[in-house]
Amino acid sequence: APLKVFQLKITLEGISPPIWRRVHVPATLRLDALHRVVQAAMGWTNSHSHEFTFRDRTFSDPAFDEDGGLEIDDEHEVALGSLVARVRGQKLRYRYDFGDNWRHEIVFEKALERDERLMHPVCVGGERACPPEDVGGVGGYWRIVEVLANAEHPDRDETLAWIGGAFDPECFDVNLVNRALRGGE
Repeated sequence: APLKVFQLKITLEGISPPIWRRVHVPATLRLDALHRVVQAAMGWTNSHSHEFTFRDRTFSDPAFDEDGGLEIDDEHEVALGSLVARVRGQKLRYRYDFGDNWRHEIVFEKALERDERLMHPVCVGGERACPPEDVGGVGGYWRIVEVLANAEHPDRDETLAWIGGAFDPECFDVNLVNRALRGGE
């Protein structure tokens, strides 16, 4: 049987208009690898803890559970294809940076036959820039957008220096995402 690929739509929750990415990933991809895909696709820097939730199960890296008190399944042992029997419309939740509490909805849009001409994972679409790291969650993101939109804002220069330069919330470059997915950035 031909290898299957899932088309997933990853949307950052709580921000409108939405920040989203559409990716194609092998059905055999494990959740630890999906974590790296989400990081690259969204533009996060993999500097914080994360977890996946599917129905009533939580998956993460067991190394995060230093005292063994969390009820988590090992993300290294679970492939996407083992989670879903019916693909279309199934949802997986991904939470990144428990302080800023970035929540993502990952929707299984469809299953495709693998196109051997493409390297997977691959990003096939998206909109808007991912928030900078450590901005304080959704509220902090809106504060930065407000400050940077006003050239006369007294905190603008300090904010630009803090986030490391210019930030355009409308910017999305699928080629940059695909370079990051291939480990180029």
